[in-house]
Amino acid sequence: KISIPLDADAKDLTNNINLLIPVVKKYKTNFSINSHSYTEGVKNPEFKDSKGVIGDGVFMNAKDPAKTIKDAFKKVQPKKQLGKFKEVFLAINFNGKLTKDNLEMAARKIYGEMKSNSKVKYMILVNESKSLIVKQGETKQQIELKAKKELLK
Repeated sequence: KISIPLDADAKDLTNNINLLIPVVKKYKTNFSINSHSYTEGVKNPEFKDSKGVIGDGVFMNAKDPAKTIKDAFKKVQPKKQLGKFKEVFLAINFNGKLTKDNLEMAARKIYGEMKSNSKVKYMILVNESKSLIVKQGETKQQIELKAKKELLK
């Protein structure tokens, strides 16, 4: 189930729902979309999972998944959306642009970023209608094998 407050950010709502739907269906879990921050210059995190862990997402527009992954991890820096939280998750919608040609590089980048950012407890990866949750501590090989099996056509 996805809970949506009346004051959710209308500009991001469709993308956020489309990111969460494949995850909720596959993993039978619940997420909330957070209320929009109306404070000038303040960007609040978009999501909260059923255990209260806060998360935020990015949507791939470029051809290079490495840039999208790097952009996602910028959100955990001290002055960014997720910087003040002890435990967080990140969500990436690859918008169908994760392919067999760039999968190994993406898995390597996700592994490296997660290894150096222990506050990221897990990542949600979505590619078209397919989803995968990658947990802290998984190896590059585990990430690559799971992604190949669960995210590619």
